[in-house]
Order: sequence, then C-alpha cells, then structure tokens
Amino acid sequence: MTEERILLVDDDPHLLSALRRHLGDEFALTTAGNGRDAIDTVRTAMTAHTPFAVVLCDMRMPGMDGIETLAAIRDVAPDTVRIMLTGNADFLEGAEKGTEYLRDHMRFYDQDEELIYWYHGLKLGADGKETKLLTSEFGDDYDSIPMYEQIYALAGPTQTYRVTGDKKIMWDIEHTIKLFEKFYKD
Repeated sequence: MTEERILLVDDDPHLLSALRRHLGDEFALTTAGNGRDAIDTVRTAMTAHTPFAVVLCDMRMPGMDGIETLAAIRDVAPDTVRIMLTGNADFLEGAEKGTEYLRDHMRFYDQDEELIYWYHGLKLGADGKETKLLTSEFGDDYDSIPMYEQIYALAGPTQTYRVTGDKKIMWDIEHTIKLFEKFYKD
C-alpha cells in the first residue's frame, strides 16, 4: 500500500464502501459523508502536516454540494488534487463552473500582444490575498512559460467548449494559440 492519502466524500455509504473495496489495498483511505465533514477532515490533516493527495467528491449531496465542497477544500489545501464524481448529467454545471474559475483566476490576457497565457497555480497568503504563480517561478523553468502548462490549462475548457460551444472559450483557445505561434517555434 502506498502512503498516498485519499479522502472519499459521498453521502451514500454503499458507494463509499465500494470505493474502499476497490482502492483500499493501494491507498490510505479516509471517508466523509458530507461536505462539512470533508472540509473539517482536510483542515485537520493540514494542521497535522498529513495532507491528502486527492479528494474524490460526489457532486450531489444534501447541504453542501460537491462544487462548494471542493472549492472550500481548494482554499484549505490548494495542492490537493480535487476530483468530482457524478452519476448525473449535471456534470456540465461543474465543468462550466470550473472553466469560469479558470477564466476569472488563472487567465491573463495581454492586450498589447493580443494573446492569452495561463497561470499554473495560486498561492494564498495568510491575509487571504492570492498570488498567481507561473511554473516558470520554479526550478529550471525560471523566466519561461513552458508550453505544456499552457496546453494543460486548455484541456478542461476545450472539453467544455466541445459540449457547450461557448464562444468565450473558443476566443480563449484562439488567443492561447497565438501565444504558441509567437513564442514556440518547434
């Protein structure tokens, strides 16, 4: 068993039991039956310096839904991977909200160059202030914008565009491609 910790969040105890049977031999699993308990569990893990690698959360739960739960977990544990599960067709709402979040928080439009680039992450200060991070701020990528990060940033919004046809998303895609055409020659 790996030391990677996964938090499973669902109000259906049968689903939690099934996930535990399938994943329990490979990962250290913890479960929560609702969003509030999940946030408290993540907060406790962060305080103990034992963060979860992944939080797998159902979208539809009474009280706090999966979108709200994962958004709150992002604030508590920004480095934890968050994955939404749903057996409903409502997944599109989650994809649209995720794309909206990326556009509002992770996208930069350079008006002079008429192109878009995407931030790699956000760092939340003790005062709650967001600092946007490019991968170029780490290690050997310093002072560059790696192309793979830009492609990765477009993956989710592109899939959302394929379903919705949202013209704002296509505009973002086209202006990110301008970044590729201008700065990446291979």
